[in-house]
Amino acid sequence: MNIDIVVPKNNEQEFLLMAEKLGYTAIIFFYKNKPEIKKITHEKVQVFIACSEKTNDVDLVIHEHDQRDREIIERQQAQLISKLESEQRKDFIRQRASGLNHVITTLMHQKNVSVCFSLNEIIYAQYRSQLLGRMMQNVKLCRKDKVKMILASLAPIPYAMRSPHDLKALAIVLGMHPEEAKAALKNACEICKKNNSK
Repeated sequence: MNIDIVVPKNNEQEFLLMAEKLGYTAIIFFYKNKPEIKKITHEKVQVFIACSEKTNDVDLVIHEHDQRDREIIERQQAQLISKLESEQRKDFIRQRASGLNHVITTLMHQKNVSVCFSLNEIIYAQYRSQLLGRMMQNVKLCRKDKVKMILASLAPIPYAMRSPHDLKALAIVLGMHPEEAKAALKNACEICKKNNSK
């Protein structure tokens, strides 16, 4: 099952049409705030709901990188962390300021928290080569400490979405093995289904 995560703003139906055209079988609508949440169904595309706050009607909690990352991971307040590579600090000589290190990835593995790589971040990055380098480093760290990786468009508009094939190709460019790239498009769905079963 291929799934994408998008950030709708009253354009959920347009996203669903695009998801169907691109060949997705499921989609996650990521709402930053609880009042924005809408319950929408579709005949061919399964719909899940994500939010930055934990509530009963949410399938997935996504935390966007900030200074509270470690606290969020330790308290298991989110299942997914995104935009780790948007760190404002400069890169070091031998290591990039990618938002991750061995201590954090070990903790993420223990607490079952995943990393999300965002296509939207790449498209709109001011320093794209720096961002890609940070993502490549994070792929290596995640692999080493067995942290689940997720790749999504996090598109704010339907036309910013890309096909599952394009996302898999990007995952391989970032250094994922073909099997990891395939899993990166399914892992979010597995987390949502696991949360629903609870």
